[in-house]
Amino acid sequence: MAAIYTGTDFELDPDSPVAESVEEHEHGGVCVNRETKVSWVKVFLRGKSSPASERAPGLEQQESTGPMPEASGSRVVDESDYSTFENKTGLAEDMKFLASMPELCDVTFLVGDTREPVCAVKAVLAARSRVFHKMLYQAPSPQRKKEAPTRENKIRLFLKRSSEPLLNLQNAAQQRSGFTQQLAPIQEPQSNQHHTLIIEEFEPDVFRQLIEYIHTGCVTLQPRTLLGVMNAADYYGLDELRKACAGFVQCCITVDTVCALLASAERYIQYKCTKSLVQKVLEFVDEHGNEVLNLGSFTLLPQHVVRLILAREELRADEFTKFQAALMWSKKYYDSNQDTPLKDIIGNFLEYIQFHKIPTNALVNEVHPLGLVPDGIIMNALAYQADPTSVEPGKLSPPKATAALTAAVSDEPRREDIFSNGENERSFYEHPRNGDVAPTDADIEEWEKKELQREEEQQRQKQQEQQREEEEQRQKEKEQQQREEEEEEEKEEEEKKQLRLKEEEEEEAKLREEKKQQQFEEQERQMQQQQHEQKQEQQEQQEQEQQQQQQQQQQQQQQQQQQQPNIHPIDGLGGLYIRLVLRREGRTDLVWLYKTHKF
Repeated sequence: MAAIYTGTDFELDPDSPVAESVEEHEHGGVCVNRETKVSWVKVFLRGKSSPASERAPGLEQQESTGPMPEASGSRVVDESDYSTFENKTGLAEDMKFLASMPELCDVTFLVGDTREPVCAVKAVLAARSRVFHKMLYQAPSPQRKKEAPTRENKIRLFLKRSSEPLLNLQNAAQQRSGFTQQLAPIQEPQSNQHHTLIIEEFEPDVFRQLIEYIHTGCVTLQPRTLLGVMNAADYYGLDELRKACAGFVQCCITVDTVCALLASAERYIQYKCTKSLVQKVLEFVDEHGNEVLNLGSFTLLPQHVVRLILAREELRADEFTKFQAALMWSKKYYDSNQDTPLKDIIGNFLEYIQFHKIPTNALVNEVHPLGLVPDGIIMNALAYQADPTSVEPGKLSPPKATAALTAAVSDEPRREDIFSNGENERSFYEHPRNGDVAPTDADIEEWEKKELQREEEQQRQKQQEQQREEEEQRQKEKEQQQREEEEEEEKEEEEKKQLRLKEEEEEEAKLREEKKQQQFEEQERQMQQQQHEQKQEQQEQQEQEQQQQQQQQQQQQQQQQQQQPNIHPIDGLGGLYIRLVLRREGRTDLVWLYKTHKF
């Protein structure tokens, strides 16, 4: 369900208009009657409305004088000598368009934990809200010290103002303002620079709706953001919007929206409007207890709100329904926090459930098999159902809501929120003990003492549990510190190992380089040796060739000598001589020696 507030009225979805389903509201308007479940109604906060009053005052005269210009959402007012034309809808649309363009705005708000930007116009904010005016234009800033005007300057200014003609009223007004500034310094206007402010009190959606209403005079009210808008309107001094939200609350508190309202109230519980609204929401929860506890959105509520609802005496809900709601919430919480046992989670709600009022079949077949409720509580409940006089009432009655839970709704805790009153105390003695004798004041006082002792024991147990949790936390911190130290040592060892590996790699690279250098030098030597050997072989081959040539020459000479056997050298002579022997007829006649050549 949503409503559109336009500054004078707000409208719900126009599906089924029924005039008989509305009722007057304390703020001067009307609201929807929840029992008839009407989904359309107009609420006028500035006075009651009737079909005749909705017409413009000048419509009768307009019919006689002729047609007037028409506009959506406009109104024409005619009198004897003038007419007034209003177009509030068009103005709202234009202002909404203005607020949606950051380049036309001169202030940006960073809203919420996410710092979501919301743009606005400072002049519009200051004109509509005194809080924004003080925030944007009256921020404390250091002022310059001005010297007090002397008597001569005052006389000179006064004479100058008196000597000028009075027809020029604008100049005279300027001089009067200048003279006043000399007498009393005022705050200088701030520069037109773009400002950026941080808003942490409200959510981005809530603050955006507030800015939209300030600029356009119209805003859509929704149950999810209703509390935030109402508190923001109260915070920034927008009384009409706050009253509209308060009137719309009566219409939007339903079974489907009650959990959303309670969840949003968690953020704005410190505001007075929220406390009064939460009280109304809780009263609605009391009337529709079984329906609210069976909602799936019930699991989204904070733990202390669930305890507050279960602990209320006015809650009209079955005890078994309360147990099922506590179990459903505990399972939802356990899904995201599995470190905490489910039995410990649901143990926070068991004291607000009267197990002796749960049917026996449900206790035996549904509650006990879960193993979440101590056997002593179930045995006492079964024993009470069999014989009410066999169990002391103190073992059956859960403690009532404490002042800490009630402080979230009321400024002053009630006595019945701390201890049950006499009528409720006697409700646990529905079956008197000792025959038909009713419990005496001494029995009630003794029961109260036992309850106090039980609360003190629970307090001690909580303190011990808190100390145990603190000890566990310290142990966890110590273990965490040890793990961090071990991780630091492992990190250092890893760094050293990496350094050693790097050095070994560098050493291996150096050795590989030296080995390559040695191989290169060895190859160089081998090449030189091979060249030397090749050179020697070439020389030997040349020598062998020379020897072979000489041998061949000698052989040729020998062959020549063999071919000319009579030509040979003569020993003892200094040259080669040829001896010619002339033979004829087998005898030697003459021998001549001729010297032919000398080698």
